Amino acid sequence: SSLMHQLKAQPFRYFIDWETIEAEGAEALKLLDPFDPAPPDVAAWLRRCQRAQASHEGS
Repeated sequence: SSLMHQLKAQPFRYFIDWETIEAEGAEALKLLDPFDPAPPDVAAWLRRCQRAQASHEGS
């Protein structure tokens, strides 16, 4: 999926399960359809992950 390609470029650690994606410092993303190549809430979730990573690095 496009999300997996986007995650490759991120500095934080993440874990991908069948329908759940967990990232360091952010809440898990639950995929309603694991076969959807571009879930609608992915962009907002990635921004939250990046903000969490930035605040972690800044502290």
